Amino acid sequence: MSLQANQVRVLVLKDMEQLERTLFRLDQGFELQFRLGPTLQGKHVRVQTNYPAPGEHFDRHTFRTLDWHNPTGREDDSDKFCSLDLQIAGSYQYNFGHGHEEKSGGGYLVVDPVLRAGADNHHVHLDCITIQTYLSKCLGHLDDWPDRLRVAKESGYNMIHFTPLQKLGKSRSCYSLADQLSLNPEFSPPGKNYTWTDVGELVQKLKKEWNMICITDVVYNHTGAPQCNPRCSVGASVQVLFPKIKLWEFFQVRIESAVEEFRDLLVDGEKPDQKKTGGKQGLKIIQDPKFRRFGNEVDMDSALETFVPHSHSTQAILEACTGWAGEL
Repeated sequence: MSLQANQVRVLVLKDMEQLERTLFRLDQGFELQFRLGPTLQGKHVRVQTNYPAPGEHFDRHTFRTLDWHNPTGREDDSDKFCSLDLQIAGSYQYNFGHGHEEKSGGGYLVVDPVLRAGADNHHVHLDCITIQTYLSKCLGHLDDWPDRLRVAKESGYNMIHFTPLQKLGKSRSCYSLADQLSLNPEFSPPGKNYTWTDVGELVQKLKKEWNMICITDVVYNHTGAPQCNPRCSVGASVQVLFPKIKLWEFFQVRIESAVEEFRDLLVDGEKPDQKKTGGKQGLKIIQDPKFRRFGNEVDMDSALETFVPHSHSTQAILEACTGWAGEL
């Protein structure tokens, strides 16, 4: 059942029209119709979107093709359309193509949520939201919250934003959570143990009696000590994740190709540029400015200055190359 009276919005598709920088806002419960503009009529057009089909979960990378509807029952491109029943709030993408063109246009749309409050469950328009933020850790015991939040109500606010309500880490930062599932024990006075159910009852009281909506943050990327899963900590990230992505390869030389280049220089009898080396030995590595894997290079003048074969024989050159490769 739609959240409000069914209203239709029409988006006319035009060939090669890229609207990635245009955001279309629609209300939850609206029907969005895609219709063909003059530049696409007569072509076999496919419209795809990542808005989920009924009963399916949203996946930003999963797109589905919409079916065309012909109200007149005839193959009339000026009349047919495909549509979305926008019941799920969120940000979505659409694109369309025809013939061999997989994507000849597209854009983004945002479905605004329908917020309700009060005993009569009236609609609170997003453009009418006035919000007050409270640092939850500073509100004290939960049974004292109504008295402290009343200031916002009497000041005309209709939404309260709470910083995370979970148990905090050692830093006591409002967004450093020690336990993602546990309510902050500081909200419970001696002899009581408030739970999420108690918080929910307070939220419902504010919604129905005070006409105020409550929101809070979801913080999955900042779990603090001491009770976080070690795989979420920085130390564990170094141990578990970094070996897999091999960060050191961005600072290394591709030894095989470097040795081959060095061997060719020795075979050709090349000498180091004394103006660059100053006669000093020591291997120098040049960092790749684009930081590509194995993109670093060896300063060959320093290599020629440092690894000098005792003769021009094949064996002497091979020994110099072997020693140089070992140093790398």
